[in-house]
Amino acid sequence: MTMLIGAHLRQYTLLTADTRVVWPHPFHYKDGESKIALGRTLAVTGAGHAPTLKQVKSALVSSDERSPEKILATVKFQFPRTAGSRCCILLTYLPRGPQTASPRLEMFCSGPPFQVYRDESPCIVIPPDMPPRQGEVLREVLQRSLREMGPGERWLDTLPHNFKVIAACHHYASERSITISRDIDIVILHGSGKFFSARGPIERFCPSDQVDGILRNYLK
Repeated sequence: MTMLIGAHLRQYTLLTADTRVVWPHPFHYKDGESKIALGRTLAVTGAGHAPTLKQVKSALVSSDERSPEKILATVKFQFPRTAGSRCCILLTYLPRGPQTASPRLEMFCSGPPFQVYRDESPCIVIPPDMPPRQGEVLREVLQRSLREMGPGERWLDTLPHNFKVIAACHHYASERSITISRDIDIVILHGSGKFFSARGPIERFCPSDQVDGILRNYLK
């Protein structure tokens, strides 16, 4: 299982995923797996049945569509038809248009067992072994704490803070689910069409002693 976070922050979109792959029977796992695939103007990640995810990602990246209708058609065509291969897909892309176009953020989910919070940005997917209340808490942290660019700021100025908030949420979840790793992938798609990425242990983005300070107001 995977924890996914997606956020639309006006000038850019942000995707994150942990790196743990889990095999349930018998239970074992491997960390360090890159789960975010990049196309020319599209980034896609997902949670769930690994072979199905690979197939959907490959179809999206190879087509590199920028039309919402065609992206939806591609996902629906590739989407699983059996309960044993269910998955969630989270993607961001730059629609056709001027260079200053805002990236879009989309999520597609085939149903349980995922816990999905996606009414609006930010959206989050957490494993089924975490209580729903914890997913609601993490969603509230993201909604209230992620920052868009303020007056006199560059969009790059928001990244250290936003990375710290994202990492704190992953830290909280990784201590409550054995299916979530302690390292994360982060991909940003800017409105210019450029990708920026980072990867590493959670502590690289948010030291352990700062996690409580970020989450304290929401964990009452």
